[in-house]
Amino acid sequence: ISTVHYFYFFTFRMFENKLKEMESEIARKNQTISDLKKKLQKPTESGDKNENCIEDYLKEQAEVLKSVPEGTKTEQEYVRENQLLRLTNHDLKKEKGELIYLMESSQNQRKLKGDDLAAGKTGNYQLVAEVTDLKTQLKFSDLEQQRLHEEIKKLKNELDHFDPAFFEEIEDLKYNYNEEVKKNIVLEEKLKTLSEKFGVQVDIPGRISID
Repeated sequence: ISTVHYFYFFTFRMFENKLKEMESEIARKNQTISDLKKKLQKPTESGDKNENCIEDYLKEQAEVLKSVPEGTKTEQEYVRENQLLRLTNHDLKKEKGELIYLMESSQNQRKLKGDDLAAGKTGNYQLVAEVTDLKTQLKFSDLEQQRLHEEIKKLKNELDHFDPAFFEEIEDLKYNYNEEVKKNIVLEEKLKTLSEKFGVQVDIPGRISID
């Protein structure tokens, strides 16, 4: 076994427990997203409080990948890569399905509650909740794309030191990044449709290209 392979094997074992802790943290944050969705679907006068809750969550989520303990630069990259793969392969795909279901449910509710929409109160709140939820998902997806983009850049600088098997790992990471981009595009299109339909102006984050 080469020195490089031995190092990565040892690093994986060393951080295996830490990765499990991170998975638990990700599950907790997914529950937070679910709770936010429930709050957004219930009429309430505490709209500002919900917005603050979302912003606090986004700030916390932005720090997820910074929670790795201090060590060598290579160790941090390895652990972050594993965490990103788990996020994109499971959690974000799950969120995509939930978001589509939420939008379809909201559309059905608007059709069934024409009188309420005419009155303005219920319909307006549902619209704000739906747009807010989409914006939250877009911000979260954009953060993940930025992290993945940074990881790919760092790993490309070290490709000369690894054998063909490691190239396959890089391709897997690129594939997961592209899947995340597709997810973001779907969300953007749905948000644009809502914006044009109801005249709600929404800032959509720019897409990141992969070199």
